[in-house]
Amino acid sequence: MNLKKDENDNYNFDEVKDIFFYKVFDEFSTFRNKFQAQEIVICTDSSNYWRKDIWKGYKGSRKKQRQKTNVNWDQANKAILEAKKALLTTSFKTIEVNKAEGDDIIFVLSEYLSLLGQEVVIYSSDHDFIQCLEHEGVKFWRTTRTTGMQNSKFYTIEEGELVHIILDHVIGGDPGDDIKNVKGFSRFSQKCKEIYPDLTELRVWEKRFEFDTLFEKTYGVSAYSHPPYGYKRFLKSKKTLEDLLNEDNIFRLNYALNRQIALPEGIPQWLSSDVIQEYKKPNQKDLSKLQEFFIKNGLFDLVGKLVLF
Repeated sequence: MNLKKDENDNYNFDEVKDIFFYKVFDEFSTFRNKFQAQEIVICTDSSNYWRKDIWKGYKGSRKKQRQKTNVNWDQANKAILEAKKALLTTSFKTIEVNKAEGDDIIFVLSEYLSLLGQEVVIYSSDHDFIQCLEHEGVKFWRTTRTTGMQNSKFYTIEEGELVHIILDHVIGGDPGDDIKNVKGFSRFSQKCKEIYPDLTELRVWEKRFEFDTLFEKTYGVSAYSHPPYGYKRFLKSKKTLEDLLNEDNIFRLNYALNRQIALPEGIPQWLSSDVIQEYKKPNQKDLSKLQEFFIKNGLFDLVGKLVLF
């Protein structure tokens, strides 16, 4: 497909908006048909995240990464918002909770519904949902970003494997979410050492993000030299976890932070309660409005699938 660009050299999302809408709703109907789902719950992001209150650098680089792409994100986000509003008129329960990411909602509901003895299928490309497999009756259908349902499969893990997956996630961090590894912010860069020879990393740990941001604006480089470190290096060291955490107080602080913001166990209790309360609300639908949405956007093939919604 050859897409035209606008005056700012960005791809014009309006040209593929109808295709985007079609793919979204067709995927949902295919999912319901394949798994004979009695209920589909769409979990969406809030406009702000509770993790940013704890770690200001959380997903901080995503805006910069988007600016490097030839996508008009104003158009794209507007289309996503339209699709989200349209979802509210379907028989799919669509949940958005203040301060929560869609991942949080999925983590909470997976455990909650598992405790109620219900079977749950998580449909996503995000590998983080492997952690939900610890709950009985929960399955994870991991999609690929390019093929969707095609060539996707249920993700399985061996007995005891989950412990290693979690340790890998916590020790190595998550670059996609700007979560540093356990050794992050534990070493100043050479430039910082020259300017502040008596400053210690532990002294500014609480304000490390603000300090690094200010330093980079002033001197053009980071105040820190983040050592690469991950689970494989940890295993090669033949150290116990306690050995690693005892090496440096910052390692221990980072480890505790990563468990809080990278694992489901860190989700605040108040947020879990809000998610469950939102899930329990009766689901209202008006298929006539959904039909109007399909016709307005030229999604005529989906009008015939309304019974699936």
